[in-house]
Amino acid sequence: MARLDEEPYFRVKHDLKDQTRPALPEGFALRDASPEEYAALIRLCYATAADAEAYRRHAVYCPGLWVAVEDVSTGEIVATGIAEMDSDVGEGVLERIQVSENYRGRGPGAFAVYELLWRRRGKTRFATVSGQVNNPTCPEALYRKCGLAGTDVWHVLWKK
Repeated sequence: MARLDEEPYFRVKHDLKDQTRPALPEGFALRDASPEEYAALIRLCYATAADAEAYRRHAVYCPGLWVAVEDVSTGEIVATGIAEMDSDVGEGVLERIQVSENYRGRGPGAFAVYELLWRRRGKTRFATVSGQVNNPTCPEALYRKCGLAGTDVWHVLWKK
């Protein structure tokens, strides 16, 4: 009999009510970035292959939902966020939130989340994000800090 492995994932939700315009932390700025620059930060943060350009081919792709934050002193992109919009159900989905290790807890990641939520106001009814429960970087804590809530957990199973 085949043995199964499993990975638990959380899902949290924001109702997009009572939002205020997010402010960038001092020393950081929004900037335009190419899909390859997004992919580079994904690879840096997760040591995995990444093709950010593929997100542009999704049916729920929304060009205004890509955020890149740079450290103005170095010009380095230190946080990114990619979200999608499913108009059929009124859901904004935060897909890829990355923060360079040396910048975690300093504000650019929270800004990226808040900015993506802000950009969804009046366009979707709610926003969600999911991730691995056992991720050592603990992204769930960032999302909860930004006002997302919920207790949904599901388990992805696969045969070894």
